[in-house]
Amino acid sequence: MKSVIEPGTTLFGFIGFDVKAFLKSYSVFKKLPLLQDKLRELEKKQ
Repeated sequence: MKSVIEPGTTLFGFIGFDVKAFLKSYSVFKKLPLLQDKLRELEKKQ
């Protein structure tokens, strides 16, 4: 299997997720319950 990882890249998880992309996604993931609540509030106002 050929490696496509750039030298110096740090990976996270079993699928080898780029750590910078993971951290960005995870920061949004943690906010999903709050975002869902806000969306429900907005939908009720319409």
